[in-house]
Amino acid sequence: MRSSGTVHVATAGLVLGLLLLAAPWVAPMLGSFFAPPPVVLPATFRPDAEVALPLRERLIAHDAACARGDVSAHAEVVSATYRASLQKTAAVFDRPLDGAMLRGLGEGDRGLAAMLAREGCRGFAGGDRACFVGPSAALLRGCTGVLFVRDGDSFRIDRVVHLPEVDAEDEDALAAFARALLASRGN
Repeated sequence: MRSSGTVHVATAGLVLGLLLLAAPWVAPMLGSFFAPPPVVLPATFRPDAEVALPLRERLIAHDAACARGDVSAHAEVVSATYRASLQKTAAVFDRPLDGAMLRGLGEGDRGLAAMLAREGCRGFAGGDRACFVGPSAALLRGCTGVLFVRDGDSFRIDRVVHLPEVDAEDEDALAAFARALLASRGN
């Protein structure tokens, strides 16, 4: 009897040791297994819909980072592609992408989240991409679109496009703008 108890203890110790050795590789697999599935967005949605919450939160976080001039917080909510395009724009003016530039992006009603409150703003999605399109800020004609790309379980802001020729009151033009934005790649 005593020897079978010893065998059980030795076996349990061996299994526990193997689990501890495998933990660095097994834990990420188990984490993704138990993680909630990524948000699946419908083809069209209203900006105030519950399903749009992750996108709204990204816009609000973006605007807050810009208002604070927080470069690292800004980098957490935008894609590398969008960040590179901002760096190129800053370089044209011989400026770095720094806190002062970010604060300039968020001044007044230029924050991206402000578009959500404008009448006519709509959400669209397809595959690993989503966007909000709607009327541009008061001093600009046309429409603005904000494109998001999925990055793991969340979305990042990938592009901001202003098209003065798009009539914000024309539903078909707004939908065509959204389809083009969702299909676009790169900046």
